[in-house]
Amino acid sequence: MNTDSGLPTRPSASQPATPARPGRKPWRWFVLAGVLAIIAWYYFLGRVHEKPAPAAPRVAIPPPAPVPAPVPPAPTPVAAKPHQGLRPPQPMRLKENVLVQQPWNSGPASFSLAKPPPGQDGAISGPRSVAFLNGIAYVLDNVGHRLLGYDKDGRQVAAIALPNQFGNDLIVEANGAGLLVVDYRNNTVYRVVDNQLSIVPHAKVAGTFPLGTKFAYDATTGRVTAEDIDGLADIRDGKLVLGNGLHLSVEVALEKPVACVEEATIDGQGNLWVLYTLEGDFRTRRLARIDPVSGTIGVAQIDVWFAFDANRRMTATKNGVVILAGDPKEARLLTFDYAGMKP
Repeated sequence: MNTDSGLPTRPSASQPATPARPGRKPWRWFVLAGVLAIIAWYYFLGRVHEKPAPAAPRVAIPPPAPVPAPVPPAPTPVAAKPHQGLRPPQPMRLKENVLVQQPWNSGPASFSLAKPPPGQDGAISGPRSVAFLNGIAYVLDNVGHRLLGYDKDGRQVAAIALPNQFGNDLIVEANGAGLLVVDYRNNTVYRVVDNQLSIVPHAKVAGTFPLGTKFAYDATTGRVTAEDIDGLADIRDGKLVLGNGLHLSVEVALEKPVACVEEATIDGQGNLWVLYTLEGDFRTRRLARIDPVSGTIGVAQIDVWFAFDANRRMTATKNGVVILAGDPKEARLLTFDYAGMKP
């Protein structure tokens, strides 16, 4: 029996139970839960027994390269300290030989001198250069348009005509095969072999050079360049400075301050010769010979002076030097050979 409340009432024992509504199956939820539990269990077992993936191979990483210690810059060569291998300067003996001594312009065998006209100022031009090759002393007598050669006894053994008076310097070829006459005004170089003159092809004077330039010839490039004698000898604070020609940088104090370094050359035995003057010298010159092997420095006063313009007044021999000198009246060509140190 139903009341008017509208709420369902429990069936009485006398009333039959109402059948379940079709479509509702509670047992399916239990089945679904069991399946999910089984899936979770197998997933858990698979994770437990799963073999770990092989580890990525290790790559050997080399250690970083050591950073090199900074290298300090090379010190600048300083010539303040004397070279401990060189001895103090000592007087030396020289063997002097006069090859030529004649008045200027006095004949075919004499050297030529050009002076400005009377009453006019100008340079006095004499022979421009001197060279020594195979025992012969050569003089570039450019004012006379010729090249003259003299043997050890002063005999003239060569007289080679030049095309003009503009020869500026004489150079001995590096292989000793011949001489080169540099004419920088005409940008030309001449070769002298067996007293025969020829033009050196493609040899050009490099740049413009002032009067008095000493030259050097590079056979590889065929160019003539200025020779740096300051690398052999110079002056600093009145002292003689020996430079890079002997791989030295040495100051040498002499009996008086050095006034001028005129020439420097290296002889056939590797000794450095310097032509210089001291303060107070008048119409005289001095020679210094530096032997880098024994460390000796020989000095001597010589009776030469120069009353004319020239490029190269001194050149080296095997054991000494040849010097081209002259006063206003006469010219002299001399050799000086080393004869030992004075006791």
